[in-house]
This record gives sequence, structure tokens and C-alpha cells, in this order.
Amino acid sequence: MNYSTMDQETVNFISFMNNMKESHFSLSGSCFSLPEHLIAQAADETLPSEAKAAVDDMHVQTSEFVSNQEFVLKTATDAYTDTKDLENFKAEMRKQKEEAKKKAADQIDAYYARMTNIGIKNPKSRKSIIFFAKTVGDFLSNVFGKIRDFVVKLTQKIVKWFKKAFQKVKSFFQGAASTVGNLFRNLFSKKQREIEYYNFLILLAYNTDISEVSCENTTSIASETTLT
Repeated sequence: MNYSTMDQETVNFISFMNNMKESHFSLSGSCFSLPEHLIAQAADETLPSEAKAAVDDMHVQTSEFVSNQEFVLKTATDAYTDTKDLENFKAEMRKQKEEAKKKAADQIDAYYARMTNIGIKNPKSRKSIIFFAKTVGDFLSNVFGKIRDFVVKLTQKIVKWFKKAFQKVKSFFQGAASTVGNLFRNLFSKKQREIEYYNFLILLAYNTDISEVSCENTTSIASETTLT
């Protein structure tokens, strides 16, 4: 991007979006929280149709990602039940975890790039775009993280679970699919846009207490870049 041709507010917006995107890939466990005034203002802004389309497309992509992960894990679990080849199963899980990690990162990166470009063209809707970028980005990061954790758990428990493993996989992904559907179904309601969405993330099949969902070293993006 040629920043020399942009006004300062646009440069700040791009920096804001980049900071949020990078927080999803941070190894330190840190993340950003949106200032309350920005969330309140975002609720009153009109989200451009292009941004709504981007969110809808991400819904489809996330559902497809979850379905694909379910298929791969069910297939590998079936194969282990038949062959009892633990080393091959572990190798398949390692391969799958890396492929899923790259796919997830690519999806988040593409989503932020699309939302940033939309925001550049729609300066009066930037706070709303930021809200939806962060809400969906946080959600996707947690969905992908929960799937990764489940792959690790499945690898550790496959011998103990044995024939029950297939049902464990099925139950987990039923929870994942339901959570994805609920998030995107409610995302455009004003009520959901008036709150900081981070603490209303996913429970999935672990039945995690919402109090267990936390963010270490939480930093407000407002401290990084100022938006007017």
C-alpha cells in the first residue's frame, strides 16, 4: 500500500486492523480488547454490504473448515480402529494439525485483508468494520484452537477410547458446528454489537465454563493507535 497518498485517519485504520490481525498469531497469548466507546459507536454505524458479504463468506468457509476437519479425523479414527497402527495414526494427526494450522491462518489473513480494503473505501463505517473484524477474528482463532486441542487430546486418548473414539469425534464436531452456526446467526443483531464479544466465545464440546476463557496481557488497541 502507498501510505504517502493516504490521510492519517486511513493510515491509523490500517495500523489498527494489522494490530488486531497479528494478535491472532501471537505466541505470547496476548490479545487486544476494543475500547467501550468504539463498540458503542460501531453499533450505530451501518455495515457496508461488502462487509456483510465478507462475514457471510467467512461463515461458509468456517463451516466447511469444520466439516473437513471432522471428515479427516473420522477417517483416521476408523483406520486406527481397523489396523490398531498407533504410529501411523499419530503421524496422520501431526500432518493434519499442521495443515489445519496453515489453513486457519490463511483464512484469517484473507478475511482481515478483505475487511481492511472495505474500510479504506468506506471511512464512515470503519468502527463497525473493526468490530466485525475483531469479533469474527477472535471467534475463528478460538474455533481453530479448540480443534487443534481436540486433535492433541484424540492422539493422547485414542488407545483408551478405542471404539468410542469415533463417537467422541462426532460429538465434538456437532458442538463445533452448532457454535459456528449460533455465532454467525446472531452476529448482525444490534444487541450483539453493543458488547465486547470476547467473553462470549465458544464452549464447544468441552463444556468450558465461560470464566475459564481469559486473555493474558490484555491490551487495548486504543493504546496502540488512535481512531477518531
